Amino acid sequence: MGFGAIIIGDEILSGRRTDKHLPKIIELLSARGLALDWAEYIGDERERITATLKRAFASGDTVFSTGGIGATPDDHTRQCAAAALGVPLELHPEKEEWVERLLMRIEGVQSVRESKYIMLHAPRSALPEIRKLLPGSESPTIIPLEGHPDKVAIHAVCRENVFWETLESLKKAGASALLVLPVEKMLA
Repeated sequence: MGFGAIIIGDEILSGRRTDKHLPKIIELLSARGLALDWAEYIGDERERITATLKRAFASGDTVFSTGGIGATPDDHTRQCAAAALGVPLELHPEKEEWVERLLMRIEGVQSVRESKYIMLHAPRSALPEIRKLLPGSESPTIIPLEGHPDKVAIHAVCRENVFWETLESLKKAGASALLVLPVEKMLA
């Protein structure tokens, strides 16, 4: 039983990138009184990666594999390792949950890119007109104002830009204490 290394990547073979993995593997093994028995450089061709990994798995050697695990279309190492072992490539359930949460967060940021959070006070009688003026808003939150039974606070997320003209129209409709804030994140 020995130690081997497989360095994967067209960028290494073409000279676009210098391999720093092989020297580091040799250094780490040497520091432990061990030696590398063999190394192979291969490109990003799926069939060759799968065949090379299949031989490595069958060898009984401890094999270090570098490259081909990024997010670019030419990175196939994970898929090829699964094929070489004859097993499906599956995302661990815990990681799948994490990916779902991450995607939800990304959607929460992207969905509110142009959104604004508007807060204002208005006479209760002006609500129908103000609702029409709030651009791209779902149903706003309406809160009674303490000590002013005829006035309410209105909070709304507007999914379109809020221009000065919009604010001026809201003011003409009876709104006061207008506050417009950017929305950083939102989970629907």
